[in-house]
Amino acid sequence: MTNPLLCLRPEYGHPTSLWADIVPFPRSGPRVVTYPDEMELSEELGDRLYRWTRLWHENFLGREDRPDGQLRWRPGFNIEEWTDEGLWIEKALISELPEYDFDFLWRHWVPGYFSGDN
Repeated sequence: MTNPLLCLRPEYGHPTSLWADIVPFPRSGPRVVTYPDEMELSEELGDRLYRWTRLWHENFLGREDRPDGQLRWRPGFNIEEWTDEGLWIEKALISELPEYDFDFLWRHWVPGYFSGDN
């Protein structure tokens, strides 16, 4: 039997960046938004997830409209701090949800950071 999957990926209109295929208790209907309390996450992790996601919403400007378009962030936004917080969130999720597999898709919003280019 495979483990349930939890993705961490900010997207427009999504308040938490969490996407789970299975939560610890039944939902009343289909829904894509997963909340920290549904996953029984610590208050600290939940607060940091909301703040981290809010920073993405406020500072990510999109991708240039061309095939090789660059990611655009609000001038002056500290992408390194946001990335470091994302890495802290990854470790906390792994620690608090050992029964889950993870897909940390948020990393594609940080060009070059994980490929050794920076």
